[in-house]
Amino acid sequence: MKKLLIIFVLLLASLTSYSQQLERYYRNGFATIMNGQQDVRIPSTGRRVDIVTDTFAIEVDFAEKWSQSVGQTLYYSEKLNKKAGILLVVNGMFDDRYVKRLMSVAYKHNITVWIMDYNNDSWGKVDVDIKYIY
Repeated sequence: MKKLLIIFVLLLASLTSYSQQLERYYRNGFATIMNGQQDVRIPSTGRRVDIVTDTFAIEVDFAEKWSQSVGQTLYYSEKLNKKAGILLVVNGMFDDRYVKRLMSVAYKHNITVWIMDYNNDSWGKVDVDIKYIY
């Protein structure tokens, strides 16, 4: 039982590390595209913003963490007096439900959203003229 627990903990740690590496990969690429600085520290809190441009404070997260990205980008944009932005890394249409959830909130709070599909490294800005209703 103890060995099984150790194996589980090690597996979980390696998956978390791999996920962080992937997020860093997409963050680096998007920061280059947006001409932004990465890991910008907010002086009063010590928190770090994933990407900061002249206009945006951008949080980068995988689709499953869409709700966390909303809170973080709204907080960072307030502290830095920038527009709120999110780069959501998705698995094609499999993550469509997360995109729809995010967009219903982004529409209400004027958050700019970009999508990066990790299946083909394609990205684009999401333009929404309608409010998603569930």
